[in-house]
Amino acid sequence: FDEVGIRCFRAIDVNVTGSIDMLMYNWIYQADYVVADLSTMNANVFYELGVRHAQKPNTTLIMAENNLFSRLPFDLSHTIIYGYEHLGETIADEEAERFVGLLTEQLQKLIKDKPDFDSPVYTYMRGMKAPFWEDPEKVIARLEKQLEEKLAGGEDVEEVGADASLAALIKTAEREKKAGNWATAKALFRNAVDNVREAAAGEDGPPDIDECEPEPAVDVFLWQRLALCTYKAGEGDDDETAIAALKEADRILACKCENAISTDPETLGLSGAVHKRLFERTDKREHFQRSVAFYERGFYIKQDYYNGVNAAYMYTTEAARLAEAGDRYNAIVNYGHGNMIRRRVAEICEGLRADPQAFAKRGDQEWVTQTLWEAYIGMGETEKAEELQAEMELASAEAKQTLEEQKQKLAAAMSIFADLVAGLDDTAVPSLDDTPEALPAVTPEAARVVRSSSGEALSVDLGALRDRRIRSVEVKIEFGD
Repeated sequence: FDEVGIRCFRAIDVNVTGSIDMLMYNWIYQADYVVADLSTMNANVFYELGVRHAQKPNTTLIMAENNLFSRLPFDLSHTIIYGYEHLGETIADEEAERFVGLLTEQLQKLIKDKPDFDSPVYTYMRGMKAPFWEDPEKVIARLEKQLEEKLAGGEDVEEVGADASLAALIKTAEREKKAGNWATAKALFRNAVDNVREAAAGEDGPPDIDECEPEPAVDVFLWQRLALCTYKAGEGDDDETAIAALKEADRILACKCENAISTDPETLGLSGAVHKRLFERTDKREHFQRSVAFYERGFYIKQDYYNGVNAAYMYTTEAARLAEAGDRYNAIVNYGHGNMIRRRVAEICEGLRADPQAFAKRGDQEWVTQTLWEAYIGMGETEKAEELQAEMELASAEAKQTLEEQKQKLAAAMSIFADLVAGLDDTAVPSLDDTPEALPAVTPEAARVVRSSSGEALSVDLGALRDRRIRSVEVKIEFGD
């Protein structure tokens, strides 16, 4: 190679740390020429040679010791292999000079003339086309430049990156999502979805994207990201725009992610979030019920902490609503159920954080910590929440804003519930050591049975005695025909 002015090196000669696989495959593909010495019958060398033969139709040279030829695999028996004589410990100077001359001559031919096929793959499979690969970092740089130019010119970004690799397109969309550029991220994820659909379509083209049926060709991750960016892009606008965006996201999750039967925590978490926001915008109970159902399924089936802490939040807000409506029984039930979920969520998060080394390798460290913090806040364990404050300060500005908003909503709901139970003060309550005769009986005139607003439960209103501690209540219910 020195003779023909080409830089040559062995993979093992490059000083790198960690795994060399990525660099090795990169070099195997990008190298103008590859030389494989099969003399040691190393399985890795044979595998890497196969990779090169699959990628490139030519410019691959194979060499081996002469005494190896009788042991070569059959699949290489029709491939040109340049042999040299090895004397055991050394190679004779004359043999080295001869072989250098032979390889130099072959290289000069390859450089001067159009190379013929030396890969058996392309030799026997005429019409085979070599794969195209471009460094993703270069693609991303080009894609971002196109994006900046279009945004600067006020152009639509729907077609940005149409010729880019899917991985590069998704990476750019993720970057826009992280920056909070939801409309741009939505357009890029939609473009990625369209690229996959078109690539998988037959002669008739892809089906109408508005058809309510799953499309297995598109990874559910892309639909999930598209749904997320869709409803986020509508946040902060007027109710009409926001509701339209939420309903569009709901349709994606229902039709493409099949959230009605899904057990995917991400799909269920997104579906719960969409209906939570629809409930906040419309005050329709159906959205509250669906939000809780999605969150609870993700929590109970997958023990997913994100779905769990959001299910708990929904129960706390429901407790506040019931407290304001005077439904004391169901308010207490919902509040207690929310904290029961929070306790389990806290145990899950504490378990994940228990092993610092394992936790450091997780990609969701920030989410685990934030969820644990919210669980502590909801359970009123403020001291434990404060212990996490230093870690919370490391969160992104967007995450801090979201957490602060969630904290304020949670605090408001907890305050309403606290007002409900404030009257249950033990200072004026008779001791449990008192005899039953010291406690006035509750007569039908003093108490009444109240049906909950949902109609699913009955409670006993103790009337004037509601602020007293009652040891027992006897209720007789008679059913008609």
